[in-house]
Amino acid sequence: MTATTPIDPLLQIALAPWVQVERLQQVERSAQHITLDLCLAPLLLQHPEHYAHSLHALAGSAMSCLVEGALQPGFTQRNVALHASLIHPEPSQIVQVQAKLCRQGRSVSFTEASLYNDENIVIAHYQGTYALLSSVQ
Repeated sequence: MTATTPIDPLLQIALAPWVQVERLQQVERSAQHITLDLCLAPLLLQHPEHYAHSLHALAGSAMSCLVEGALQPGFTQRNVALHASLIHPEPSQIVQVQAKLCRQGRSVSFTEASLYNDENIVIAHYQGTYALLSSVQ
């Protein structure tokens, strides 16, 4: 297991309520990448719809955190598209997300995230598109 660092404050803000903070570890963080490990609650593994929602929340939180961290002052972001591909249907209690900020433009950002199980098999892949909006009225 890789050493972990404290959870990024931006990630705590972006974190979806499905993700239990006490089970989340930030492994790596840069302006363009973030790697997180999460041990899912065993109950989620018994309910496929909740398991899928947890994967979506984890990927969306990681991607949103990267976009939020790259925003110019006076801007906010909104997710306008999220494409999810659930590749490996077997539930896994240990999940690692590797997210990257692919492009941060003036009005739109593009992100990707891949989720891996404890055997390092890709279980899901996500692509996110974010509108960058001026918060000045």
